[in-house]
Amino acid sequence: MGTYLANGIALDITIDKEDLERENFGLEEAIKCLKDEVNIDLYDLKETEDRYIWTIKPEMFGGNFIEFLEEQFRLYGGEEDRSIAQVIEEIKGLKSPEEIMNLPDEKSSPNFQLLDLFSDYIGYRIEVRYRLICYFMDGKILMECYGRILRYFEQMIRLQRDKYPIVDCVKVMISN
Repeated sequence: MGTYLANGIALDITIDKEDLERENFGLEEAIKCLKDEVNIDLYDLKETEDRYIWTIKPEMFGGNFIEFLEEQFRLYGGEEDRSIAQVIEEIKGLKSPEEIMNLPDEKSSPNFQLLDLFSDYIGYRIEVRYRLICYFMDGKILMECYGRILRYFEQMIRLQRDKYPIVDCVKVMISN
């Protein structure tokens, strides 16, 4: 297995309470840090005994979501790829945003798959874990000091926010 560059929409964002307590970091401070990563207002917060979990609001997969994916694939140069066309057609056949959110659970495609990853830390040692619907996965990749370039990619994608609000939920990560 290699290491890959992954572009995807963050479905869930998780922070362990133990990490926050150890670093004397409050929930509000964590939210402030997360706002630098994604538009946290597009997520619902759920608290468990051990974790804070933000889950994307289903309506982010409504509206022009399919158009957003088609545009990303076009920019990527993959619009002629049959597996990409198959993913788009499959999504178009779904009836609800929840069905789109669950599709990668049911069926994995190289261009629409579920990934559990972690990103940079907030604070000093507070791990943030992301569960993504990955729509691009390229590799194999070997990089050091990649945080700035990945943030650049995210910011470039987010330039499309006026047309595609879901871009505020996009994360670019390295997956292994």
